[in-house]
Amino acid sequence: MGQDTGHKNFRPLVPRGLAPDPPPLSTVVLPKRIRPVTGVACDSCRRRKTKCNGLRPLCSPCKVRGLQCVYATQPSETRISAMKRKHDELQKQVEQGEASQSHLQQLFDAIRDRNEEDAATIMTRIRAGQDPGTILRHLDTGDLLLQLHLVPETRFRNSFPAAFRIPTRLQSLSNVYFQSPVYEATLMEHSPEQTGTIELHDRFRPQYLRPYAAAELIDPRINLVKPSNWTNVLTDDTLMRNMLRFYFRLEHQSLPFFHKDYFLDDMLSGSEDFCSSLLVNAILAECCSFCPETLDRLEYWKPSSLRHRFMAEARRLWELEQNQEPRITTLQAAMVLNPVYNMTSMEGMGLSFSAQAIALSYKMGLLEPLPYYLDERTRHVYTFTAWCLYYWMSIQYYTYVQPPPFQRPPQTPLPDPEEHPEWYGDVVLRYPGSRVFAVFPSAISYCISSRATAPHSLQYHTFIINVCEFLISQKNPTLAPEAQRTVTQALTDSCNGFESIMLLFYLRHGYDMQDRIMTQYLSILAYMALKQLRGPVSQQEVQENRGILTIAAKGVSVQGKYYYLTHLVSVVLQGEMDPEDLVVLQQSTIGRQEDRSTENARAQHDQSQHPISIVSIKDRRLGDLVKRYSTINLQDHKPDPTPLETR
Repeated sequence: MGQDTGHKNFRPLVPRGLAPDPPPLSTVVLPKRIRPVTGVACDSCRRRKTKCNGLRPLCSPCKVRGLQCVYATQPSETRISAMKRKHDELQKQVEQGEASQSHLQQLFDAIRDRNEEDAATIMTRIRAGQDPGTILRHLDTGDLLLQLHLVPETRFRNSFPAAFRIPTRLQSLSNVYFQSPVYEATLMEHSPEQTGTIELHDRFRPQYLRPYAAAELIDPRINLVKPSNWTNVLTDDTLMRNMLRFYFRLEHQSLPFFHKDYFLDDMLSGSEDFCSSLLVNAILAECCSFCPETLDRLEYWKPSSLRHRFMAEARRLWELEQNQEPRITTLQAAMVLNPVYNMTSMEGMGLSFSAQAIALSYKMGLLEPLPYYLDERTRHVYTFTAWCLYYWMSIQYYTYVQPPPFQRPPQTPLPDPEEHPEWYGDVVLRYPGSRVFAVFPSAISYCISSRATAPHSLQYHTFIINVCEFLISQKNPTLAPEAQRTVTQALTDSCNGFESIMLLFYLRHGYDMQDRIMTQYLSILAYMALKQLRGPVSQQEVQENRGILTIAAKGVSVQGKYYYLTHLVSVVLQGEMDPEDLVVLQQSTIGRQEDRSTENARAQHDQSQHPISIVSIKDRRLGDLVKRYSTINLQDHKPDPTPLETR
C-alpha cells in the first residue's frame, strides 16, 4: 500500500506538443563573380598562352614576369579591324613605292633626253635635297630656268635629245621657217637671257606657246547631244561625247568630210537631213583610233573590240541604205569610212567606199552647178561636201600615184574665205591657263587662204620633192644643164623646208598626237635621213642625220599606238634601219609587241598599197613589204604563247 501511494505522487506524463515550423529558407541568389573579358591580349601573353587582363600600357602577367608588353591593336580596335588597318597601310606603302619608282624613272628619262643645261639643273636640284615629285612638277610646267619667277608657268614644249643638233644646212639666214613666230616663240623659251614669261604672253597667242594636243574643244552642243539615240553599239553617252570632242579637235580639222555645224544641229534636234545613224556610227568607228578609252583600237579584227562593233554596225546600215534614194549623209559616211579602212590596212574596202562616194556625187549632181530650187541650207551642205570630196580624193589619188577620178573640180564656186569665213565654220579651242579662245578655221578654207601654213606647206614640199626626185632619177635626163641645176636647187630647198617644219612641229607639238597625216610626213622624214646616211657624208652629217632618223622613227612608233597602218610603217622602217640606229631607237621607245598568232592575223589583213618612200614609190608598197618581213619573222621564230602586250 505504501508503495502504491508513493507512485501516485508523480505528475502525470502528458504528450509533447508539436514543434513550431522552422523559418523558410532564403531564396536570394547571390551574384556570380564576373571576370573581366579581354578583347585582345598582348603579344607576350598570346605567345605564352597566358590569361591576359588587357591592361595598358602593361598588363598584370607581364608586370609580374617583368616582360615587355606590346599590343598589335589600338585601344578601341578589334583584331579584325587591326588587320584591315594594317592591310590598308601596306597597300598605301606599295602605291607610294610604285609612284616613287615612276618618279625616279621619269627623272632618269629627263636627264637622258634633255639638253645639257636642263640635265645639269636637275642634278643640282637632286643634290640640294629636293624630292623627285617636286622636280618633276617643275619639269612638267615648263623650262627649269624660269621656275624662280613669280609668274605661274603654263607653257609646254618638247626638247630634242641631248645628242641632237639642228643640221648645219638648216641654220641659214635664208630659212624662212626659222624666222616664223613659231620658231621665235620656241627660241625665246630656250634662251637663258629671257627672265620672264610676261613678254611671251604679250607677244604671242596661246597656240604659239602650247601644243595643240593640250587644247580643249569648246562647243556647248556636244554636251547636249545623245549619241545613244543614233547607235545600237553603246549606251554610254559620256564616252561617246568625249569621242566626238576628239574627232572634231583632231580628225575633222585635217580631213573634213561634212559641215560640223549642220551635223551637230541636226544631231541635237533629231533631224535626219544632215545627220544619220550611218554617219554617226562611221564617225565613232574613226574615233576609236585616238580616244584614250579604246585600248584595243589596233586589234580591229576582234569582234569584241569597240572599233569592230562600230564598223560592223556601219556596214549593216550601209547595206540597208543601198536600196533607198541617195542621201548626202550616205556620201559623207562613205568618205568617213574610206580612211577608217585605209588606216587599218584594208584598202580594198577603203577604196570601194571612195568609189561609191564618187558615184553618189555624180548621181546627186554635186559636181555640176546646183539647181536653183535648193534651199539655202541644202545648197550650203551640198557645196561644202562636194569640195570636201574633191579635196580628199585629190590627196588620196596623188598619194597612191594614180590619176585623179575627176575631170574637173565642182562647178559651184567656193566663197572667198577672207570675206566669208563664217560659211566654212570653225573650231573653238581653249588652251590651259588662257582665258581667251583660239578660233581655227575649217581645213577647206585654210588650204585656199593666204594664211595657209603647215601642214599645207608640208604638202607643197612633198609635191616638189616627188617631182624633182622623179626628174633627177631618170636614166636618160632630157633637162638642159641650167634646168638640171634649177631642179636640184629646188629639191634641196624643199628638203630643207620640209625638215625645218617637221623639227619645229616636234618642238611645239611633239609627235605623240593622233594625226593620220603625220604617218606620211614622218615616213618621208625618216627615209630622207636614211638616204642621206647611205650616201657619202661627213661624220658631222652622219650624226645630224642619225638624230633626225631617231626622232622620225620614234614619232612613227608613237603614232603606231593610234593607227594600225602607222604601226605597219614602223615595222617596215625598223627593218631597214642599221642595227646601231635601231638600238638607239629601242632605248627611248617601247613599241607594240606581238605574239605569233597576232602576226599571222596581221599578215592576213594586210592589203595596204600605201607608199612609204618618196623615190620609186610604185615599187615600194607597204603591204608587200610587211608581208615579206612577217614571213621572215615567222620563219625565224617558233610560235610564242605569250599574249599580246601593248605598252
